[in-house]
Amino acid sequence: MHDVWIDGNMQKVYTYCGFNKAQMVRLARNGVEMSWAPEDVKRSILEELDAVDTTECQQSVTKFALDAVSS
Repeated sequence: MHDVWIDGNMQKVYTYCGFNKAQMVRLARNGVEMSWAPEDVKRSILEELDAVDTTECQQSVTKFALDAVSS
C-alpha cells in the first residue's frame, strides 16, 4: 500500500481523518480482536492498549472551549 508501514497508515488516519486518541485505540483494538494471534498475545496487546491515556485530547478541547467562553 504505497510502501507505507502500518504505523505510517495509522498516522495518516490520525492526521487526515481527524481521529482522536480514543478512536485510534479503538481502531487498534479492532485489529487485535479480529487477528489470528493466539489469545495470550491478544490479551497482552489489549492490556497495553487499555493503558493508553486517551484523555489528553479531550482535556485540550475542553480547556480550549472554556478559554473561548471566558474570553
